[in-house]
This record gives sequence, C-alpha cells and structure tokens, in this order.
Amino acid sequence: TGRDDEAAAELEAAITKTPESPDLLARRGELRVLRGDYSEAMSDAEAALKLDAEHLAARWVNAETLTETGRIAEAAAECQRLVRFYN
Repeated sequence: TGRDDEAAAELEAAITKTPESPDLLARRGELRVLRGDYSEAMSDAEAALKLDAEHLAARWVNAETLTETGRIAEAAAECQRLVRFYN
C-alpha cells in the first residue's frame, strides 16, 4: 500500500551497502510486519538483535511478530522486557 514498494527497495539497497546495521534490519522488519510477512520480519528482528541485543525497534518487531502469529505469552514477555529495560 502507499509507497511500501519504494520503501522496501530503498531498505534493500541500504542493507546491501550496510548489511550489519541493526537499524536498517529492524526497519525492514517493521515494513514486513505491516505487509504481513511475519516469518521474514522475525528473521530481520533476530538478525538485528544478534548485532545489538537491546535494539528497541528490533525488540518491538519481535513483539509485534509474536503477537500477530498468536504467540501471545512470548509477545507479552517481550513487551515486559521492553518496559523494564526502557523505563
């Protein structure tokens, strides 16, 4: 929808240039969540978290993906982790 395809292309190009950027991986994960591509979104979140274990956007993508795939207890635990860490 909207300019998702353009955003996806820009993210892919940026990740090609900077593959170890947790920021870019998490942003691509966010876009994938919005598109309903939960498996790929989770992969992006996991990759970002390997680079930065406390990356806020990656943790949020992880929580959103877990929620959308019905893994509610795991999603709740992830959200609690976010609240504890960032408050």
